[in-house]
Amino acid sequence: MKKSYIFATLAVAAMGFTSCEADKEPVYSAPTEFVLNIPPMSDQTVYLQAGDAVNFTCTQPNYGVSLVTNYAIDVTLDEEFIEETEDQKANYVTLNPMVANQANFDISAEALSTALLGFIGIDSYASYPEEGVETFADVRFRAHAWLTGIEGSSIYSNTVTLAGVDVINPFPAEPRLVYLVGNPNGWLAPDKGNKDALAEWALEETGVGTDVYVGSMEIPAGEQYFRFYKELKGWGSDNALPSIGPKGVDGENEACDIVASDDPVKYKAVPGKGSWFTPATWEGGAVTFTLDLTKEGEWWITMVPGAVVKETYVYCVGSFPGCSWVEPSEGNASAYEDFRLVDRGGTGIYTQTFTLPQMELYFRVYPALTGWGATPYSAGNVGNDTNVPLTFGTPAPYSLGEDCWIASIPADGDYTITLDTKAGNITVAPAAAE
Repeated sequence: MKKSYIFATLAVAAMGFTSCEADKEPVYSAPTEFVLNIPPMSDQTVYLQAGDAVNFTCTQPNYGVSLVTNYAIDVTLDEEFIEETEDQKANYVTLNPMVANQANFDISAEALSTALLGFIGIDSYASYPEEGVETFADVRFRAHAWLTGIEGSSIYSNTVTLAGVDVINPFPAEPRLVYLVGNPNGWLAPDKGNKDALAEWALEETGVGTDVYVGSMEIPAGEQYFRFYKELKGWGSDNALPSIGPKGVDGENEACDIVASDDPVKYKAVPGKGSWFTPATWEGGAVTFTLDLTKEGEWWITMVPGAVVKETYVYCVGSFPGCSWVEPSEGNASAYEDFRLVDRGGTGIYTQTFTLPQMELYFRVYPALTGWGATPYSAGNVGNDTNVPLTFGTPAPYSLGEDCWIASIPADGDYTITLDTKAGNITVAPAAAE
């Protein structure tokens, strides 16, 4: 992975050690001497690229003894950092490093882009402008350090400013997956070579960018240990993504009960390599998992017996009678209940049959109700109301853009629209022909 080394110099502060007898607890000092290093090229624009990381360095706070320290970075577009109160929200976003507990740490380009775009109200693939966004000017950062479980150990650094940050579109065009890895599948290594084998052990995002993942799978009887992986990039490190478990450190495991309930237990989930495990009395069977990663620091997972056939949707937007060019937004969700394509069971194939009059039907398909803009399921990106005729029963490729397909409906009747995300095409055909 490439890195944008904008903080190239690591100044390591000399740390003091408190002399103590072997049978005494160390004496902690109030933290001091915590500095976020000024970037040597802070007057230039940083150009983010997908898959890159931005590197930050800081000194280590002086706690009086040598301790494992947690680090994070705060980012804001304002001149000063303002904390949350009862009357206002904080004006900054906290980003966690890709590997914890190091004063030389990386923040992914996707995470930084997501934070900056959030300041201007862009929070989804569909809301990201086709033409991109202007470079963010005067982006301010501060570092935060603290010790786990020790009150009064928190300390913030000085503020440093980058003249400009040029972001990427960090939002996925398709629902993402997380993968169960553990005893049930023989601890398959979470790498790209096992992508196909792990497909049946995946939870799928409930919609593009929701960060809620649902899936059902067979868990054998007895004690079964498992955790989840957001990416197939290897086993990872303690206290860090891509692995997710009940605790951060490998070997720190937690029992879970899989019981039917209208209000299932929410188990805490964190970045790291701890594992959940079923009790020895677990009889085995299908389990439905729901993993919620929407709020940093408050992740949770539920586990209930039984399989569900999960339905996911994409939305037909166009000149449909009864929903003609209605904005594809959450506020119009009820209007789109009859104008969506359905995937039952995570096949990647979305389909629905519509009753249509004889007409020229103009349409494109949106992955979520997040407003106007480019969609990955369009006829193209030529613009200027360029439209592409569809031939009945013949699959047509889709691409990112806002151009429409034209389906010439020859007579009143039932017609099926099928979007195949595996094959990358869309088909319109008379229902009787299927």
